[in-house]
Amino acid sequence: MGDAYRFNRPPIDDIIALNARMGNPVEILVNLDWHAMAKLMRRAAIYMYTPPNHPAGMSISVAESMACGCLVLAPDIRGMRDYLGDSGGRVYQTPAEAAEIVRATASWSAGEWRALSRRASAFAARHYSMSVVAPRLVAEWRRVLEERAPVPLPVRGWWRRFRGRAKAAA
Repeated sequence: MGDAYRFNRPPIDDIIALNARMGNPVEILVNLDWHAMAKLMRRAAIYMYTPPNHPAGMSISVAESMACGCLVLAPDIRGMRDYLGDSGGRVYQTPAEAAEIVRATASWSAGEWRALSRRASAFAARHYSMSVVAPRLVAEWRRVLEERAPVPLPVRGWWRRFRGRAKAAA
């Protein structure tokens, strides 16, 4: 794991200990694979985003939960409304407002949940899928390279040579 992950990782041992002191009211699952996590997100249907206390951009977990068809609840922080777009996700100002949004979903029909799920996953596919994000990311990397490199880099030729060496080393 990178240093950024270790630095920002929640203190899981502290969370597990607190849960035990409270009589284990919450099932805590760690180190789940992607498929198990997606299955749990779909079953939960609601994802509450709790951002870190420092600005680090939007979390990939928001896009992942949309892709799973979840209703995303997130604090009304800068950029969140744009990130959620027309996915059906909601922003809240206070915890009480978030709780009210969750309470309101209790009266939703199965059809309303299916509609929200389709809307959220379609939005994620249109805006955050690899086929959409990767070309923009690569274009931005190239722009940065061209801006900082003293001479133009033959990116494609370099990549082929790198892949060849990596295969030979394996």
